[in-house]
Amino acid sequence: MDRKDEKGAAAAVEYILGLEQPMMVSGNTAEWERHSHRSCDYCAARLDQAMTIARRGDVFTGGSQTVEIDTVYQRDEVTGIWPFDVTIQEAATTITDVEGEVLFESDDISGERRIEVGLVDGEWVLVERAEIPKD
Repeated sequence: MDRKDEKGAAAAVEYILGLEQPMMVSGNTAEWERHSHRSCDYCAARLDQAMTIARRGDVFTGGSQTVEIDTVYQRDEVTGIWPFDVTIQEAATTITDVEGEVLFESDDISGERRIEVGLVDGEWVLVERAEIPKD
């Protein structure tokens, strides 16, 4: 991630997406916030969920992710954003409340997403995680 090129951007994609599960488990949002662009709706939604889980004392288990980069696009010269298409595999997830009641459950899932990263003050940030546009 120290590199400011395609390889650094690819490493940033894997690193930043890897922050999500530990944030949900621990409630520590600092690193996620550090690597989230202020315009990233996905980032804001995941931050809000992590803060809700922590505030309520819920327990998040599972949800570890692996990311495979499928397609690397050219960096947009105007915005500086580097788009990637990735396949994300996420382990089954359970969220329980303080009394052990299951609030949310999901099975293992896999899907393709468009991930966009960019540099802000020399740091890689997630700009968006979204559906891959249909051309």
